[in-house]
Amino acid sequence: MKYLLFIIPLILIGQPPMEEMEPPPLEAEVHQIVHCPDLSEKEKTEIKDIIYDTRSEMIKIRAQIAQKKLDLAKEMEHDKPNLSKIKKVIGEISDLQAEAKFLYVKRMLKVREIVGPEKWEKMREKRREKIFRCMRKHHRFR
Repeated sequence: MKYLLFIIPLILIGQPPMEEMEPPPLEAEVHQIVHCPDLSEKEKTEIKDIIYDTRSEMIKIRAQIAQKKLDLAKEMEHDKPNLSKIKKVIGEISDLQAEAKFLYVKRMLKVREIVGPEKWEKMREKRREKIFRCMRKHHRFR
């Protein structure tokens, strides 16, 4: 039990940052939308606003996660760490990480609603093709 007390926080603190969830840079994402011929100007503007709002919320969530990890590290430094406080902070970190993932799902559903089913499928197909081309290019030189 003593080892769990030290292992769990180390696992959480040692996790890679949430950048793995992070979509491409904002400029790249907006560039893809602006150059999508299937979208109207109104749709492009609405999607850009959604992307911006999501990114803004993610900054806040990441800051909260960083603060909670700092709180966890501080609690672990005590001679006799309080297990209930540690458990609470770990739960809060998990909740924030789930909220961050949900933001991206929510964004995708909003975009999907704006563009409609036909355009959504075209956008998904173009994205799949792009990913496939990148994978082929990457594996070709191995």
